[in-house]
Amino acid sequence: MTKATEWFDQVLNSDLPAGSKLVAAVLRKHLHHEKTKCWPSLATICKLSSLGKNAVIRHIKTLENK
Repeated sequence: MTKATEWFDQVLNSDLPAGSKLVAAVLRKHLHHEKTKCWPSLATICKLSSLGKNAVIRHIKTLENK
């Protein structure tokens, strides 16, 4: 199991809000082949998650603080 997979499993099994889990799924989808970095734009995350800009920013901050 890769670090990214372990991280995503931890996110899914956590008490994080559903929106944070959704943003995590988008980030996981865009991980670089090294599985440690990703660079989707805010617009891409908004589009794929169907969340607004402020919500995505809030959920990213939630993920960073967990």
